[in-house]
Parts: sequence; structure tokens; C-alpha cells
Amino acid sequence: MKSLSSLLFLLTLASCAVDIDEREVLIHHDAERDRLDVLFLQQGVSADAEAIADSVPFLRPKGIEAATELATRVLDGSRVAGIGWPLDFDLDQDDPEFEPGAEARSLLKGITVQEAKAFLDDGNRLSWYQHFRIERPGALLGWLNGTLNGWILDQDPTDESPWPRSRDLCIEAARGGWTWCRLEGSSLVLEIPAHEGDVAQVLLELAAGEAWGGPLLQGGLSSVRIADGKVTLVLGEKGADVCQLRFRGEGRYDSRLLQELRGLGRIIPESLDLDQLRRSYFRD
Repeated sequence: MKSLSSLLFLLTLASCAVDIDEREVLIHHDAERDRLDVLFLQQGVSADAEAIADSVPFLRPKGIEAATELATRVLDGSRVAGIGWPLDFDLDQDDPEFEPGAEARSLLKGITVQEAKAFLDDGNRLSWYQHFRIERPGALLGWLNGTLNGWILDQDPTDESPWPRSRDLCIEAARGGWTWCRLEGSSLVLEIPAHEGDVAQVLLELAAGEAWGGPLLQGGLSSVRIADGKVTLVLGEKGADVCQLRFRGEGRYDSRLLQELRGLGRIIPESLDLDQLRRSYFRD
């Protein structure tokens, strides 16, 4: 099944160009209006440190072009974000192998950027925020769940797996139309079939940040429940009006991306009341 593989390709394009010292995600689910408001707040944004380190002295640093292109697209309102896997995505990137059906096209069209602005934080670092709005989030998650089930059933069951017993449970669950993720209020609930003999190692890898969702789970995991052959992970406090996720990078800020944007004529405000920003997006 190419659809999920191509979608995952779109979900990995954004982060390779920049490093981010501090990342925060605020999520508010308005069930009555059937929409999800998401505020991405990123402080200390710089070009990828590894690309900078590989640069030749006295020449324009490698990675600046890619970082500048990403920053420009973010600030121009493109549907692109680099929060950290799996919250890296570029929905405006063309991929000839990704051919969603009519329902998927309609759902993806309902993801829009309401506002995107850059600013300098208290540490004088380049920062920006993006306000995304997702219409019909329940239907979107339903489509993602169905796509993931189809992808699992399309895999070769004889391929090697570090957790073959849990893999078999996942295949069985996919056949039954498993719901891998859902919203409960503004919290995101993930349910993963897992054999009891595998659970400890899976959770250890998540805690160490070695698995694909490690940074995200470390930043917002509020509860873990192991029962009935599955692991249930809850991101954000249950019952809270706003789900808040926070996670930090490696603190490798470099100001050259900021200088590049200023050289292109971008005006970067020198102050922003972040508490007021957080409140303003969810007041209505």
C-alpha cells in the first residue's frame, strides 16, 4: 500500500532543515464545531547543526539554504511544520506516489494555517508560532486509522520483527478495524496491541526516546495503562480544555538563520507576550 508510505514521506520533510531548542504544542478540541485548533510554538530555531558543522570556513554554511526555504514557507503560511516526529509534516509538498481518494483530499483540505509569525524570545533567539485549524478531526483520525490498518495488512507477516508476538496481535487487530488513535476531549489517546512479554521493552524505548514517538511522548504523556492485551497512552491531561505538550531540543542554537531572514527583509519583532498568545487562541 503506497498511500501510507507516501503519507509518511510527507511527514518527514520538515524537520531535516532546522534545529529547535524548545517546542510546545497546544491543542483544543471544539466538539460542537467539530474542529481542532493547534498552536505550534517553537523557540530557538536555527539551521541544522550537523549541516553547519560540515560547512567550509568563509563560505556560506551548508544547510542555510534549506533552513531559509523552510522558514520562509512557514512564515508565508504554508502547511508545513517541524515540531519533531511524528509532528513533522508538509501537506503542500507534491508527491506523485501519494494519491489520496476524494474523502482524504477533502479531509486534508480542511487543514489550514490561520496565522504564522516570527519573533525573538527572551534569549534573543529566532522563534515562531503557527496556528493550525483542522476541520472534522474525528473523520481525519478515522481515515488515518483505516489507512494504518490497511498498511499493516499489506505487510509480509514472515518479515523479521523484534516483537513477533505483538506483531501478530497488531495484524489481528487491523483485520478487525482497530482504532489506533482517537480524541478524548482535547487529549490524544493511543491504543497499541501488545503482548505482555513485550510491553516493558517497548515502554523503555519510548522513555529513552529511541522509538519514533519518544520525544512526543516524553513531552506530553500523562498516563499509561497496560491491560487486555494493549497499551493505552494518553497525551495531555484527561478532561483538560487544552492539551499541552512540551519538549526540548539539544540547545544548539545558532543565529545565522535569523541573520539570513533579516537579510531577506524579514522584520522580526523583538518581544511577544507568550502567555497572552496562549490564551488568545482558545478564548472562543
